[in-house]
Amino acid sequence: MIKGEDMNKKAFTLSEILITIGIIAIVAALTMPALIANHQKKVVAVRLEKFYSVFNQALFMSVIDNGDMSTWTFPVSYYDWEGSCTFFNTYLKKYMQYIDLKCKQIQTVWPTFGVEITLSDGSAFNIAGEWVTFYPVSGRRKYVNRDIFLFIMLKDSNKLYPYGYARKRDEILKNSHHDMNCMKKSVDINTAEEKSRACASVIMQDGWEISEDYPW
Repeated sequence: MIKGEDMNKKAFTLSEILITIGIIAIVAALTMPALIANHQKKVVAVRLEKFYSVFNQALFMSVIDNGDMSTWTFPVSYYDWEGSCTFFNTYLKKYMQYIDLKCKQIQTVWPTFGVEITLSDGSAFNIAGEWVTFYPVSGRRKYVNRDIFLFIMLKDSNKLYPYGYARKRDEILKNSHHDMNCMKKSVDINTAEEKSRACASVIMQDGWEISEDYPW
């Protein structure tokens, strides 16, 4: 007999263990969606800010070598994918690190036709004329407010801006009848979805964070 040990101490029964496991599973099921959503929001916000910074840095360096953007040769339209490929190779390729360049006609949801560049962090962007479409996760393109974001290169400013950057935040969130808004919408590339183009502007105005009232 082991001295000092209570030989009458009872272990957990199988039913008690199963009940405990069941409770843990229920709690996990309730909290996991929120944790996943928060993680996805963080990834989107971080990659948006990084892309905005990296792209503008590339423009800045290119302007030093090639002069103001107002003198650059832009594609003739946002359907000119060949011109977009030439534009990237001429003005941006030297100043950006990327892992893949698809120099072929690729349609975006807006719809525009451009070329697509994949970055090392798993994000990607499409250049179609002066328009730049950013995808925080390259292969995920279902919602325009979380998977697809629109930017524009302004020649007179030598800079990239989120579409709708000049509008007030509340105007963008409440404007439901114009493309310069931000709403919770899924997309279908075959229906030429025109809304929720200004979501990147809302996130930028919130300090590159996704706030509680953002339509996620």
